Amino acid sequence: MDKNEKEMYVICFTLLLLCSIDIRGITGYAIEENATREAALNALVEAKGAVEDMQYSGFSVTYVNDTFFTAQKFFEGENYSEILEDLDRIENESKREEARKLLEAVQTALSSKEEIKANYQEVLRLTDIIIDRKNEAYEINDLLRGLELKIDDYEKLDINTIKARGLFEEAKVAFKEDRYDDSRNLIDEGENLLEEARSEKTIFNVAKSSSVGFFKANWFKMLLTLIILSLTGLIIWYMVRKILIRNKVDGLKIEMDEIVNLMKKAQKDRFEYGKISESMYNLKMEKYKERMNKIKAKIPVLESILRKK
Repeated sequence: MDKNEKEMYVICFTLLLLCSIDIRGITGYAIEENATREAALNALVEAKGAVEDMQYSGFSVTYVNDTFFTAQKFFEGENYSEILEDLDRIENESKREEARKLLEAVQTALSSKEEIKANYQEVLRLTDIIIDRKNEAYEINDLLRGLELKIDDYEKLDINTIKARGLFEEAKVAFKEDRYDDSRNLIDEGENLLEEARSEKTIFNVAKSSSVGFFKANWFKMLLTLIILSLTGLIIWYMVRKILIRNKVDGLKIEMDEIVNLMKKAQKDRFEYGKISESMYNLKMEKYKERMNKIKAKIPVLESILRKK
């Protein structure tokens, strides 16, 4: 590696870590033996851009920031002293001082008591996680917006959205707190609740529409049927009542005949056979007459009702 190439590498490296410039236009200076390092550099630039995009969109960047700093550590590894030596070889004093300040700033941001060896493969893995995280963040944000719009639309259709809106609010909180899996699950649950509510509303509307339509088309037949059923029921009720009254009259007449027979028997027991005392005879006859009078009073009333039917 010649002198100019080393100078360019040091400047590119320090500027990349701060992400204050885009090095995509100068990576062509990297030589073939640093191809893996070049891929890691480019990955870091892309990851830093993803972090900034998320921050600009108002998303939480706690997780991706931590991941990015870890990737930076794996990129730098134990090469700090080696990079300082390369800085000293830069002839341009202003460039040398600028690069030194940038590198010191990076070291301050990445300060750690742990010694981490350079691992460009780990840098690529971590930056891939950041890119995937960014894509997932925008996807969940779109899902949240879609769920919110659907809830608003369903409310206009008088569909019950109370539970779904509650899940939507929980999903927003989970998204802000970097709990993407929880947020996605809550969104799915909210979508399912909305579809269930829509189905219930559809079934109700169909049933209501069918009932109203059937009544409009058949109201005369239904009214006529109701009148016929009412008249039939009334006739049947009168017939049954007449039968019951007639049975009641017949039963009272039979009871009256039985009472007459009992009175005759009591007379024989008293006057022919002397089986009962006079006081007992009088008591029985009084009860029989009392019951007979009640029956005689009921029968004419019931018979008059039968004649009116």
